Amino acid sequence: MVLEEVRKVVNFAVSRWGEGPAGVLLVAPNFEAEISKLLAANFNLKAVPFTSPAGGLAPNFYAALGGAARSRQKTNDGPFAEINVGGEDSSREMSRDQVLSFIGLWRNIIAGVLAILLLAFILSASFLVSQANSLVSQASDFKPPLDQQTLTDLASKAQSFNALVAGVAAAKQGVVPWYAILNYLVNLAQKNRIIISDVDVTSFTAPVQLAASAPDYATLLQFKNALSSDPNFTNVDLPLTQVTTLGTGNVSFNVSFSFAPAAMNLR
Repeated sequence: MVLEEVRKVVNFAVSRWGEGPAGVLLVAPNFEAEISKLLAANFNLKAVPFTSPAGGLAPNFYAALGGAARSRQKTNDGPFAEINVGGEDSSREMSRDQVLSFIGLWRNIIAGVLAILLLAFILSASFLVSQANSLVSQASDFKPPLDQQTLTDLASKAQSFNALVAGVAAAKQGVVPWYAILNYLVNLAQKNRIIISDVDVTSFTAPVQLAASAPDYATLLQFKNALSSDPNFTNVDLPLTQVTTLGTGNVSFNVSFSFAPAAMNLR
């Protein structure tokens, strides 16, 4: 029984501190010699009989004294202050063990998280590399369903079609908006009380010959000034030889002008 308990203590000390006890303080009245021999023979431990600093106290009372010491509450070393014969503060040792245990726990947690992240990074990199290699292999193995001559013909037809579309767009942009221009001219004449009798237009860039009549000379001059100030017309010319007074008092005239580039934007 004694050997088994001592073996447990020795194993605990080795596992906890990395080395066994150097000696034993023995409290065994009348059995010190026998137990000392057993410890020396089986564990190579030197057993020294424990002597209480309280003089005159027989070893038979040590067990009772230890039980009483356990029941006392001390602030410096907890309930075991009176029986601490190792010279160390048990509360301090317990705090240090708790701190070390806490540090070890978080060290293991951090190491585990880093290991998981590293593993995830390795797996992701391996997957991406395999996908990239697969795409490169597919691209290198790709063959167009048509031969080169067919592709060349299709490209030539596409270019011809694009050229036709561009030509239609350019032609559409160059179409003269005759209706909008002439309608604008008629509205301008009506606004100035001018009655148009004839308009001679050969092209957008050629001079326009306009024959019309006005109620009086003032209205005629007002219309001529309106044409000159309008940004859609240019080179306005009203020859005096083409101005005639009619029997009704109206004034007939012929005026020439050209369309300005801004007239192309009339809609």
